[in-house]
Amino acid sequence: MGKLLLTGVDGNLGETAAEILLTLEPKENLIFCGYSEEALKKICRYGSRDSSDKL
Repeated sequence: MGKLLLTGVDGNLGETAAEILLTLEPKENLIFCGYSEEALKKICRYGSRDSSDKL
């Protein structure tokens, strides 16, 4: 499968969707976007990278 882009992970529904996607798909195939840097950092704790990581 290709890459999956999920926007709005800084909201309640988006965060839940991100958590579920992390259980279904390898993190290398997931791209999460949102406005809140703090919310994105919370998702990074689940094992994903943030934008400051080198690809």
